[in-house]
Amino acid sequence: MTLAEIADHLFRAHGVHFVPSVIWRFFDRRNITFKKTSHASEQGRPDVAAERAA
Repeated sequence: MTLAEIADHLFRAHGVHFVPSVIWRFFDRRNITFKKTSHASEQGRPDVAAERAA
């Protein structure tokens, strides 16, 4: 989920507007991080493997 998607969700759920930078600062000040995995789980699926091979 991107910062823009979080902002959109907050607007739809609570009716409040936040720009992505405000959300970033909220997470940053609380040392909340979200890291991508080094190996996407989709790579193990047969259909994805077949497409990558082609």
